[in-house]
Amino acid sequence: MAEPSIWSITGAILASLGGAGLIVAALLKWLGQVVANRILQNEQSQLATNLEKLRQELGLTQLSYDRHVQHVVDYYAMFYKSYQLARRTEQADLVRHPDREDLDTKKDYLARIDDIADDWNGRQGLLRLVLPCEALKLHVQAIDAFNTFKNLVAAYDGNNHQSREALRESFLKIEAIKKQLESCLRVHLRVDSV
Repeated sequence: MAEPSIWSITGAILASLGGAGLIVAALLKWLGQVVANRILQNEQSQLATNLEKLRQELGLTQLSYDRHVQHVVDYYAMFYKSYQLARRTEQADLVRHPDREDLDTKKDYLARIDDIADDWNGRQGLLRLVLPCEALKLHVQAIDAFNTFKNLVAAYDGNNHQSREALRESFLKIEAIKKQLESCLRVHLRVDSV
């Protein structure tokens, strides 16, 4: 028998190892893909669960924010109603209508302001929760300014220049508070950045 040459033995060894190495490499690649797919599926499942939780939380936050904004807007509407009534009262003693009788603005103010004040008082608890701190401070200042204005209207003497001037100065304080409140609420509601 002829002895196999070194080259043929080396070739046989390399062929047997190469074939097994190729099979082992293919098995490892397949196993790696299976493990990677399972890890990916688990992570996708966790991400989908977390995403759904975030969607629910965002929905609740949006609903809460919408209600909050509505309360703030309702508050400003209530404030502005008081402001308009005070402005009309400060600007004229008498309003003439072509098809109605003349309106004494001072008497009309005193007749209507208590109902508006009752509405404000009924919402105090809610306002203290939803208004930002700066707006709440302005709200307290506004109440004081409106009360001062009301007292001046009650004591108003149309023939007295000092009475008229005191009423005007009181209204100017209300107007300054209105401007500050509008600025504060614009920042709070982010309407200037939209």
